[in-house]
Formats: sequence, C-alpha cells, structure tokens
Amino acid sequence: MVAERSIHLCLVSEDLTLNLTPLLNEATRPEHIVLLYASEQLNLLEGLMQAVASLENIDASVQLLTDVCDADAVRKDVLHVLSAYKEKAVALNASGGNRLTGLVATQVFQSLNKPVFYVDASTDQVIAVYPPDAQSHQLTQRIAVPQYLMAAGYEIQDRREVGLTSSQRAFAQELLSNVRHYSGALAALNWLAASAGSGLQSKYIESWHMSSPAFIGLLDRLRDVGLAHVTRNCLVFPGEAQKFFVNGGWLQDYARQVVAELQGRSPDIHGVEHSVLVGNEGGQQVEVDAMFLVNNRLHLIECRAKKLKKGNAKNGAEAIHRLDELMTLREGLQAKSLLLSYRPLREVDLRRMQLMGIKVLQEKQLHNLRFYLEEWIAER
Repeated sequence: MVAERSIHLCLVSEDLTLNLTPLLNEATRPEHIVLLYASEQLNLLEGLMQAVASLENIDASVQLLTDVCDADAVRKDVLHVLSAYKEKAVALNASGGNRLTGLVATQVFQSLNKPVFYVDASTDQVIAVYPPDAQSHQLTQRIAVPQYLMAAGYEIQDRREVGLTSSQRAFAQELLSNVRHYSGALAALNWLAASAGSGLQSKYIESWHMSSPAFIGLLDRLRDVGLAHVTRNCLVFPGEAQKFFVNGGWLQDYARQVVAELQGRSPDIHGVEHSVLVGNEGGQQVEVDAMFLVNNRLHLIECRAKKLKKGNAKNGAEAIHRLDELMTLREGLQAKSLLLSYRPLREVDLRRMQLMGIKVLQEKQLHNLRFYLEEWIAER
C-alpha cells in the first residue's frame, strides 16, 4: 500500500503538481522524498525543493540521473538510491521523467517487489501500478496556489483589497448589459480616472465629453452609487478603491464575482486569488487580475476595460505580455490564459493572442461570462 511507504523515489516532472500532490495527503504522505532529475531539469529543482521544505515533517534530497537515454545508467542510478534505504519502505512515483526512465525505474521496483504509483492530476488520483492488488487513492488535499507558484519559483508578493458596496458592484453589471451604449463614454471615463495619477482628482472634463448623453449618464450613475462626483469640472473620487474601480477595476471585480459563483457550484475550482502581484527572487513581477486552480492546472485571467492600441504600452502590449510572461516564466507553470476585453479587439490583436495561446472573450460575450467561463474551464 502506498500509505505505508516512508520514502518516495520521485521522477521529477515538468508538471510539478505530479511531484507535490502525494505529499499533501495523509494516505500517501512520505517521511522523505528523493527527487531523481535529469540535468536539463536543474532549473526546476530550487522551486520544487522550496515547496517541499514548506511542508511539515517531510525531508527531501536529490539525485542526478547520469544519462536519461541509457537504460543501464538509469538502472544503476535507481539501484544506487535504493541501496541507501535498504531498511526502509520505498515507493516509486513514476509520474515524471521521460518514457525510458519511467519504464526502467518501474522494472527495478517490480523486480524488488516494491510498490509503484502514478499521479493523475486531472482526476486527483494516485493510481497503484504495482503490485497488482494494491489500491489506488483519491487525493483529498489539493495543492494551493501559493504552493503551486512556489514550486515554479514564484510567490504572491502583494494583494489589492477592494472594499465596495453591493450597489457599486451592481454598476459593473449595468455596464456589461449596455456594452455598445457605454463603450465610447467609458473610454473617456477611463482617461479621466487615469489622469488623476496618484491623487483623487482628474484633469478637467473636456467640453466634448459633455456632448455625449452616455457620458453624462455615466457621471450621474457614478454619483448615485458613490464612486465619484464632479467638482469644479473635475472628477473627484472618495478613495483609491473607487478610483481603481472606475479605471477598469469594475471588470476585474465582476470577473471575481463570476468566478466565486462558479467555485460555489463546482468543487473542481479552488485556490481562487484576485488582484495579486506575483514575483520571484530575480525581480520579475507580474500583476494577475484573477487566478485559480482547476484539477491542479493554473488558470489566469486578465481584464481590460480599455482599448488595445499599438504602440501604447499601458493600453496595448502590456495586457498580452502580463499573461504570457506569467504563463511561460517557468516550465513547471502549466497555465491556461484568458483575456476579458470590454472593447472589441482588432483582428491583428486576436490573431496575435491566438498564436500565444490566450483565449479572448470580448464585448457582448462578457454579458454571458458565466457560460463562457465554464466553457473555457472545461477546455483541455
């Protein structure tokens, strides 16, 4: 039985959840884990070792596989590790490595009548491979987002807390229900909110702004729900949270509400985080509007209420790069990415994001965000 093993010999996987999830559950939790890695996987070890070190009562060591393309070399490496644990019960986690290392390591364990198991992250199962009568386990404890990021060498460095009233949040739904009507007026509103900089008062409202009935209607609604008011021809915000909300944060908050609703209906969605700054020791930092795990796969959401414009870093490439950078920073970060855009994207931007593997939901699709989010989550 896997539950009785005190040592795990683990073939390092590019999908680090395969290495970590058995360590989180009492039924499969070892006292010690030996990580067998190929030379090209060296960059994965630091984060993985940190993640293991964060767990209580589990020690870890590493062993380099001298040649992952030579069956005899792999066999010798596995036997060498086992020789150090002759008096211990050892099980093989064969989820990682290449096909050859997995086959050879499994053969060695079978020849010594030692158990072998495989982790299926998509179903949260530890599948018993050997002996034939061994029982598989359903994993009950899932990996958390901080552990997932740590294994890839990252951590959540900051969170934005936004305290808003129910009427202010309902305003987001109103905007999404009237996408075409408010589109141009919202662009002007974003500009005014951004013009406040680090303060709470915008630049002067231009006369052409006031020629738009939709813009005037937005100002009235902002005043009614306490998000902003006009004083001396400037837009004034009661606080940073309200300014952030008006300057596109409303779409983030709406996405947060929808994800929370889906999480309540689906046990597969867990570890939800919103408005976080993720970084590593190398100084790389990425803002993420929303992230959560589904069957141990990270899902990232970027929200844009502004128009993507070529040559404008703040309104253009930044939105794409923030997602793609986090998705590809480390090989172990197996992530899906989604861009929510209130404004319609140009064909060139749509093609660009398709090439980068970023799903796009835009304009009227956002009104049915629950449906489209469920579709995206279900996609493999």
